[in-house]
Amino acid sequence: MKVLRLHLRNWRGVADREVRFAPTGVTVVEGPNEAGKSSLVEALDLLFDEMDSSGKARVRSVKPVHADVGASVEAEIESGAYAFTYAKTFHKKAGTQLTVAAPRGESLNGRAAHERADAILRETLDVPLWKALRVPQGGGMEQAEVTASGWLGRALDHAAGGTSKGSDREDALFDRVRAQRDRWWTDRGTPKKELAEAEQRFADAAAEAERLQGEVTRLEQDVERAAHLAKDVARLEAARVETERRAEARARDLAGLATLRAARDDAEKRLAQAETARARALAARDERTKLTQEVGAADDEAAAAATALEAEAPGLDAARVALAEAEAALQAAESTASAASRAAQQAARDFEFRDEELALTMLEERSARLDAADRAAEAAEATVARVRVDDPGLVKLRKLNEAMVKAQVRLDAASASLRVEALADCAPSIDGVAAPMSAGESRDVRVSGAARIEIPGLLRIDVRSGAGTEEPRAEFDRHKRAFDDALAAAGVASLDEAAAANADLREAKRALVDRDRVATEALRDLSRETLVRKVENLRPRVAAYRAQRAQQADSPPLPADYDAAQEARRRTKDDAASAAIAVETTLKRRETVRRRAEDAAVKLREGEVKRQIRGERAAELRRLLDRAEADVPMEALARALADADAKWTAVAAEATTARDALGAAQPDIVEGLARTSRAAADRARDERYERERELAGLRAALAVRGEDGLAEKRGAADAALDAARRDAVRKRAQAVAAKTLFDTIDAERGAERARYVAPFREKVESLGRIVFGDDFAVDVSDDLRIVSRTLGGRTVEFESLSGGAKEQIGVIARAACAILAGGAAGGKTDANGTVSPADGVPILLDDSFGWSDPDRLERMGALLAVVGRSCQVILLTCDPARARGIPGATVVRVG
Repeated sequence: MKVLRLHLRNWRGVADREVRFAPTGVTVVEGPNEAGKSSLVEALDLLFDEMDSSGKARVRSVKPVHADVGASVEAEIESGAYAFTYAKTFHKKAGTQLTVAAPRGESLNGRAAHERADAILRETLDVPLWKALRVPQGGGMEQAEVTASGWLGRALDHAAGGTSKGSDREDALFDRVRAQRDRWWTDRGTPKKELAEAEQRFADAAAEAERLQGEVTRLEQDVERAAHLAKDVARLEAARVETERRAEARARDLAGLATLRAARDDAEKRLAQAETARARALAARDERTKLTQEVGAADDEAAAAATALEAEAPGLDAARVALAEAEAALQAAESTASAASRAAQQAARDFEFRDEELALTMLEERSARLDAADRAAEAAEATVARVRVDDPGLVKLRKLNEAMVKAQVRLDAASASLRVEALADCAPSIDGVAAPMSAGESRDVRVSGAARIEIPGLLRIDVRSGAGTEEPRAEFDRHKRAFDDALAAAGVASLDEAAAANADLREAKRALVDRDRVATEALRDLSRETLVRKVENLRPRVAAYRAQRAQQADSPPLPADYDAAQEARRRTKDDAASAAIAVETTLKRRETVRRRAEDAAVKLREGEVKRQIRGERAAELRRLLDRAEADVPMEALARALADADAKWTAVAAEATTARDALGAAQPDIVEGLARTSRAAADRARDERYERERELAGLRAALAVRGEDGLAEKRGAADAALDAARRDAVRKRAQAVAAKTLFDTIDAERGAERARYVAPFREKVESLGRIVFGDDFAVDVSDDLRIVSRTLGGRTVEFESLSGGAKEQIGVIARAACAILAGGAAGGKTDANGTVSPADGVPILLDDSFGWSDPDRLERMGALLAVVGRSCQVILLTCDPARARGIPGATVVRVG
């Protein structure tokens, strides 16, 4: 199974997030705490486990509190032969959609979609194993419960199947089979000389045949290419002659354009001279006209400046009155703003008090949770100290009890059986124990050694069994003593009491783990001392402020709670801001009025200066106009302009005629056609030359290669290839058959393989050596739990290991289960026994390796990379450093 994509919308605190997972190898999802990483696993579970209409608490808990919308999840999955997209929306507008793309298209909604998705999952995946192999957040030190897995059971059952030892006749057969195997293979399984040389001859013959076939194919292609080139040379020669003819004609058309361009250039030169003379005359006339106009304008400006000066005086008086009014308004706004600021400061202090009060309440609740966890842990520690029945001890008691029961069965089978029947009511005793009987009642007595049946005062019967019961009786007594001694050593009276004590011990150890989890959740980023210190600091501050506030009779009432204080702070802050804005607005208005008064005074002064300057300018311009008229009158300037206009008009007509003649000849087209024709002729010549050169070279090569006898060489190579193929196939078949037969008989001759535990332990140890080294070994119980670890010759019980080692071994055991189960479920495997990820069981690790040092982190990264070749691995982590040592991992960042 592979989870390719998860898309969450409105999922608790996640608004919209899509995460894509690598189809193979390891995917690392990085993100800070509370970024919604664990929500991905939770959403995948709810998608398959719950109906969209479910009202369970686990479904209600994912509804977002900030909006009245439904929580949605969509997953894209491949499992077995199926590829499908599965989506659900809970709470608001609930619905379910399933779209199956392979092996055939399906589209379902509602309950039908839910049931079909559940059927696909159970058909293609061992669901209990899938969930057991996860490492939930905070659960890294717990071992997986995998005994209920069907896939894993079949895998281990298949791996643990064995046979009895062979006979002497089989030994002789095995020797002959081994001799045949040794003819073809070394002990390491590599081909010997005879097989290797046959296969090499076959490979060499195939390569030679392929090379000669390539030579023949290239020769045929070159012959065909030469024929095409000959046709191209003839075609290109005809094209070259035609393009040369067109290029010469276009060159003659291009020569005729020179005469027309010379006539046009002469006309435009004379036109430019006439335009210069006309421009001079026009400029002289315009300059005299402009001077006359400037004299009139200067007289008008001098009069206007005098009038404006008289109009500015009343404006200055009005601006001074407005300035006094603006000063009064500013003082009133500043007084209002000061009162609003004091109210805002009081509201801020009230809010800070309510905020500290709320923080104190939350810290006290966290402290209470810690105290409760400590009390539970104290009781658990007492249980751990009291109970002496651990997992290995319980296993030992069960084995001793089983041996005793088996001895009892064998004793009963060897013992004599005596039937006592009462003919009337009586009160006999059997071996000194009263056994009243009614008339017609019968009772069987098993006699393994000796027995006495007595009716006091009437009858005594002594019965002794034969010598055949002595050995079974001794065996039973020996096993019973061993069982009773083990019970006494464990401090219990029975096997049931031992199982109950073991359950109490397990529960106590879980309570100790829960204490650490509660401490982590309650303390978060604080220590116990810091938490206590914060509570002790906050309590007097909160009480002091409440008492101080009660004495402030002239202040507004203290807000009722945190929300009210927050609202009061916001409202008073807004009021203070509004008052400050009003002050700023009034201040700006005062400044505007002040500037207007200053501007009015400045304008009055400027008006006086402007009236004086403009009067002087008008007098100066009048003097310049009088001198110019005396030198050249305006009538003479007008006559010179008329003469220049007439000459320009005549020359402009001649230039237009010359330009029209050149335009009619279409010079751009003529020049373009000439360039195009010349280029086409050059290209035709060059292309014909290239084709002729290529054809000559190809013909020379064909003349040489045609004499090499390729056809005869190819025939001989095909014959050699066929002979080498038959020889290699025959010898390979013999070698494979010999090796297969040897491997099969060798496996059958081995000691009876350990049931279940052995293959599981082997897989765990092979993976564990990646992390712990070559001397790593484990002891595994019958329920596939790690009992102890041996490293460097020192054996330590699992429960006594450090948290980091427990977590690392737990991940290794889960990886072993995933690889074994994936192979047993029909997964495709390569030569190294690696299972295809499409057929394996995904492993989900939520915030693991928090107790691992940098060296172990690097080794765990190497382990996950190996496991990722057999099943999909998804690691959720808040610390990017934990995943840096995973080769080839795909990293997805969230939050």
